[in-house]
Amino acid sequence: MTMPITPNGPRPWRPAMQETRVYNNLFSLVDTERKDAVTRDAVWPLLVKSGLHSVYLNRIWQLVDPSGHKLISRRKFHMAMKLVSMAQSGRPLSLENLGDATPLPAFDDAEQR
Repeated sequence: MTMPITPNGPRPWRPAMQETRVYNNLFSLVDTERKDAVTRDAVWPLLVKSGLHSVYLNRIWQLVDPSGHKLISRRKFHMAMKLVSMAQSGRPLSLENLGDATPLPAFDDAEQR
């Protein structure tokens, strides 16, 4: 599935309402300084709880932080959570496929509700 094209390029991905609720809750767990941006170090323990191999986790981070700043916004965090869901579902990791339907990501011991 490709992203619909608009006059200004691909339409940006927007998470579904339930995804937004879950992703915002997870974001609040890692944004302890309430700066509306999180570092790789803050997010990494949550990513590990996904049970995915580090190869997938590193690829997810590369996709959401291609410049290597090691700091991502809430929106990029949401994208990372969707990518975790995609990997857990056996789907290829690609920003172009963010609109594909997937279950919510699963994390060991993470408060998702």
